[in-house]
Amino acid sequence: KAKSIEAARRAKGKIVIATFYPRDVDRIRTFLEVAKAAERKYVLQSKTAHLLLSLANDPRIQVPDVLRDPDILVYDRQMDRQASWEASLFAQVGERVVTSEYVRTHQEELLVQLDFWVLQELIDIQPAPGSPFIHSKSEPIEEDDEVELALRNWIRFFRLRRHQFHASGHMSEREISEMIRKIRPRAVIPVHTEHPERFTRFASRVFSPERDVPIDVS
Repeated sequence: KAKSIEAARRAKGKIVIATFYPRDVDRIRTFLEVAKAAERKYVLQSKTAHLLLSLANDPRIQVPDVLRDPDILVYDRQMDRQASWEASLFAQVGERVVTSEYVRTHQEELLVQLDFWVLQELIDIQPAPGSPFIHSKSEPIEEDDEVELALRNWIRFFRLRRHQFHASGHMSEREISEMIRKIRPRAVIPVHTEHPERFTRFASRVFSPERDVPIDVS
């Protein structure tokens, strides 16, 4: 969050673009706080705004208020066909629905959420060269990741400045090893990894699970 605020404040006269997992409510909230700290409006994709509007009906969840927060704008991609849920959303948001033309002419005032699948909106937005592109997702696992290669091409073509600011929910190998050494379990069963054999570096009894095969940890 602090690094994102710093990047946004330095982007004088430029748009700030952020991409993150669109259903990550905590990350959505964080970037609203970033936008406010940098004195910018926060432009959400319509699906993200609709998600927040739906979750607002649950009193157990604290989410940004799409309908009442004046710093939240909702992006209209202006497709040939508009879904009924999107039309309803835009009707409720009213004057805070913005298009690519508005974003293009108010770049220095905005922080825009732009997911990978709608990067083609950059063609109409025409971001100023050097605008920060904050990638708040995990780094690619493989070097030849097709999504990552396409993303790099978009960033290179529009001469954006990429920032990798992400706090993963996954533990690093070092953190896992420290946890196992402190707990000192009788057995370790890796279930969410592509390299279960690496656990033998810091655990004496490691069992790799197999489907329908019982494990005796006695």
